[in-house]
Amino acid sequence: MEKKGARVVVKPVIGFENRLIAFVLLNMKNTKCNLIEFAEAIKS
Repeated sequence: MEKKGARVVVKPVIGFENRLIAFVLLNMKNTKCNLIEFAEAIKS
């Protein structure tokens, strides 16, 4: 995503339920949203 212009504002860290989370800012000119949270999938 960084190659497409996104900026990582919080690199992956342990978050809720011991899952990795990260936050990315997108370019508002190209998208309809600004901040995205990525969360690791729950392992079964």
